[in-house]
Amino acid sequence: MISPRTLLATVDFADASHAALVLAARLARHCGADAHVLYVEDPLLDAGAGRAGIDLNTSSRLELRRLIKDEWPAPECPPQLHVVAGAEVDVILDVAHQHDADLIVIANRRISRLERLVFGSTTERLLRRSDRSVLVAPADWMPPDADALNASANDAGPLASVLGSCIQVVRVANGSAAGSIAYRALSAATVPILMQVVETVLG
Repeated sequence: MISPRTLLATVDFADASHAALVLAARLARHCGADAHVLYVEDPLLDAGAGRAGIDLNTSSRLELRRLIKDEWPAPECPPQLHVVAGAEVDVILDVAHQHDADLIVIANRRISRLERLVFGSTTERLLRRSDRSVLVAPADWMPPDADALNASANDAGPLASVLGSCIQVVRVANGSAAGSIAYRALSAATVPILMQVVETVLG
């Protein structure tokens, strides 16, 4: 289906981030892709910590290194780490553009109805705005074990080998607003969703 050259996994230190890290690591190893892992710092917390003389960026970077050491299952292809303060979706897309990532990997953390009403969903906003393909793992998705992974390798492409299970693919034209379709599909999905952005060919 896809063979990314550069991928960006975004994490928030929640348990759901484990799925994004595993997906990104396995894809990077299988495809020989460059990997980046991003943690987006809340700008208000970052500013408040700065006024209090606390270097929040350094603390978050140390925590991110510990997370990678514990959770990244491909030590032979270590990722580049990024900690950036700012609006989450803006930062994700900016970093993806800076490093020419052709795939963004994110976990769909469950949030309450009140949280969705007040704050909205980062995943939904990303799917609506992204001009890069996005691979989303549902909150309850568990990666297959190594035996299932090896048994599943076939001609269906790198994702079949990496996931060991089916995925749902939503293809959208570059520059379209069809990310909302991908998000609606994700809300009922039990397998990862790939919103694959394809270039529009003008005839």
